[in-house]
Amino acid sequence: MNNKGVASAIDIAMYSMIIIIAMAFMQVYAVTHQSTDVKELKAKAEEEYAANTLLTLSYLTNKEADYSTVQSQAVENTPDVTLEPIVNAGDSLRNYSRDLDKKLENWSKNVTAAHDEIKAVIGEAMDNVSAVKEDIDTQQVGLSVELKNAKDNCNDYVTNINTFAELIGGEQLTGDPCSGISDTESYVSNATKDIDESLVKVNDTLYQIKDSVDTNLEKVGDLIQDVRCVLKEVDVKTDRFVTYAQLGVKENTTLIDIWPAKANLGTKTVTETIGEALYTEDRLAKSGELQAAGAFGARIALQEAGYELSDSKSKIAQGLILSIEREDYRNLAKKGVNASLIKQLSDQGYSYCFTAKTCCSVIQEGNCVIPYNSVKAKTNIKTNENETVEMTISIWRK
Repeated sequence: MNNKGVASAIDIAMYSMIIIIAMAFMQVYAVTHQSTDVKELKAKAEEEYAANTLLTLSYLTNKEADYSTVQSQAVENTPDVTLEPIVNAGDSLRNYSRDLDKKLENWSKNVTAAHDEIKAVIGEAMDNVSAVKEDIDTQQVGLSVELKNAKDNCNDYVTNINTFAELIGGEQLTGDPCSGISDTESYVSNATKDIDESLVKVNDTLYQIKDSVDTNLEKVGDLIQDVRCVLKEVDVKTDRFVTYAQLGVKENTTLIDIWPAKANLGTKTVTETIGEALYTEDRLAKSGELQAAGAFGARIALQEAGYELSDSKSKIAQGLILSIEREDYRNLAKKGVNASLIKQLSDQGYSYCFTAKTCCSVIQEGNCVIPYNSVKAKTNIKTNENETVEMTISIWRK
């Protein structure tokens, strides 16, 4: 028993020494390593916080993204014999650009395998681009003439406009709604110039592809992507160009119908709005009280000039006034992003840089001069055309 007691005492002493040595070691280790460990834990927590911030955008609705616009049931696409060549030219350009984009997409999957086809059709592609460019240039002149006629008719009866302001509010509207038609005419001219410049870029890049296909297939792959991005620009610009040649106000539309209503994207999540914005770009029209009064004033003016309500020129003249302004859909997406990230990050003491991008389009918000001590999270979503959108966010303490 005595031996057992001595052995137990020795065991306890040895165990105590081991604990003391272990505690001493851990204390020394903690002192020398705690800075690194805390930083790593903090960075890990912030990475998770950044990832959760991106995830939250998929659940929050975009209540901040709203705009004023005419009610959808008030407008329609209106065919007009005079303007039909413009619409046809726009449709031809859009159809050709989309067909060319599909061909380029197939080439990009395997540039080596597409070598012979590229050589065989690249010259024809360049000729076709030149042809649709010439067609758009020709038709722009006709659209400008129609815009001038619409402005003249509106100016002749501008005093009628405030009559309708009295009906809905009792106060006279200031400003000249008819001046917006001149703005539209200038815009259409500039839009045509923009389309021209984009098509020149398309042909220049196609020429570089032709020049490089036998010597540098890696470069050809990059150039193909460049052309596809420019074709997306052409698509958006052409949509805007054609809108002014066919947007009309329905003949049975009342002033109440065209009076701007508050529209919002409150039913969509922030993430959905971002995906749509990277496809939609700035196709979204908006309208205001002045445009509504101007459109109805133009209707009365044209009626007194002998035009029926069903006449396409009357419908289009009203539509032109209503669609003078555009709201960039990306701005609406940015509003939603900002509203969410201010609450989740700025109000919690963080700075951030948010980026959502496809191969050709980017939405970016925040302070994007990113310091070394930031952490980053990333996720992917899809656009309406099933393109991949890469969303990233970097955050750091202010």
